[in-house]
Amino acid sequence: MGKKGKKEKKGRGAEKTAAKMEKKVSKRSRKEEEDLEALIAHFQTLDAKKTQIVETPCSPPSPRLNASLSAHPEKDELILFGGEYFNGQKTFLYNELYIYNIRKDTWTKVEIPNPPPRRCAHQAVVVPQGGGQLWIFGGEFASPDGEQFYHYKDLWVLHLATRTWEQVRSPGGPSGRSGHRMVAWKRQLILFGGFHESTRDYIYYNDVYAFDLDTFTWSKLSPSGTGPTPRSGCQMSVTPQGSIVIYGGYSKQRIKKDVDKGTQHSDMFLLKSEEGREGRWVWTRINPSGTKPTPRSGFSVAMAPNSQTLLFGGVCDEEEEESLEGDFLNDLYFYDATKNRWFAGQLKVESGSRVVAMVHRAPDRQLNTAPGSCLHRGPSQRRGSGGGAQKQSQREPTSRSVGRPVPRRPERWSERWSQRTEQWSPLSRCSQPQAHQNSHSRMRTIAQRKQVAPWWSPAPAPMPCWP
Repeated sequence: MGKKGKKEKKGRGAEKTAAKMEKKVSKRSRKEEEDLEALIAHFQTLDAKKTQIVETPCSPPSPRLNASLSAHPEKDELILFGGEYFNGQKTFLYNELYIYNIRKDTWTKVEIPNPPPRRCAHQAVVVPQGGGQLWIFGGEFASPDGEQFYHYKDLWVLHLATRTWEQVRSPGGPSGRSGHRMVAWKRQLILFGGFHESTRDYIYYNDVYAFDLDTFTWSKLSPSGTGPTPRSGCQMSVTPQGSIVIYGGYSKQRIKKDVDKGTQHSDMFLLKSEEGREGRWVWTRINPSGTKPTPRSGFSVAMAPNSQTLLFGGVCDEEEEESLEGDFLNDLYFYDATKNRWFAGQLKVESGSRVVAMVHRAPDRQLNTAPGSCLHRGPSQRRGSGGGAQKQSQREPTSRSVGRPVPRRPERWSERWSQRTEQWSPLSRCSQPQAHQNSHSRMRTIAQRKQVAPWWSPAPAPMPCWP
């Protein structure tokens, strides 16, 4: 048997193993999810009592993690949906919708009838069709003790012009999952990866699905070439050339009974649609030049108008069999897909004044991000079964490529970039960004989880109570 035959046989074997594991996880998690369905149904009954659209100016949302924050396609607004909060004793899940007006620096809570069930660690994508639509897929619901999880596989759309929610029921879509990634590509939504976890088992995914925004149908893609291994919490973004980039992420595997080993991925792949062959895709591994991010997962990703990808924060775990330490990061990187090159970001500070600009470490290049782009999406921690302390990265930027000393980062970094004035302006309600990480795995005990107020709120607000 030649090398090609061995590779194909190995690939089929891996697919069979993954299918068996998914079946095993699905069977064991079914009982857990049945227990949680009653609680989800209770909350939906409460939501059904809301029959009118109510918009209420409000103070910043209460602390939460694993919510989605999306830019309105036509207005200077950010849309926050869902999330979770752990107060040391109970886990709270949300399906609240907030609108942040960037120019006015104001928040509005928008109550709309028939919203999606409460969830966190979902994916939200905004498209311009029909006056703007916010598409949401998947995510999870947790029991009050944070020990059981229900993974959604439903698809919802919020029509921004009419302020109405709609559940789109279409067969053949992805299985229930969290920590996946989703982007808008032409008139489709492309979804990759994620994980599903029960009390005893878990599975990570590297499958790819496409949802057609015209026909409202799902299709599973089967790209040729060697693609990423299963993972969650990775980067997924669209390049100016129309390809899709996958970078980094996290996964774990069981090496022996009750012992799991995590993997922090730092590889990068390009998913490209083959020209003239509709529905045919190909994976290509790429190796960008420049100053690459250190290995991490769960970071924030945003697109700048110059088609560069901004990567902020994340977490890198240092694991041993009996301990786990998380290095939480708050640094910034740019990826230029045209040059296939990474740039490390740094603050440009004038002596005796506040931050006025942000540049990456290449001469005479200045950040030109969208008005009000939110580089920090709020701090979050992971739930889990492992132990270990948390520590924050204190990395400082270097000055090798700009040719001058770089002052230490200011104590308060609470500003927003303005494309119009090309400078940073302070926000009235925010504190220094904390080291950031998004939901992609559960490796810590509940007792070790800490909840930090998000970037827009200096202090926790009163929390709702479970019924």
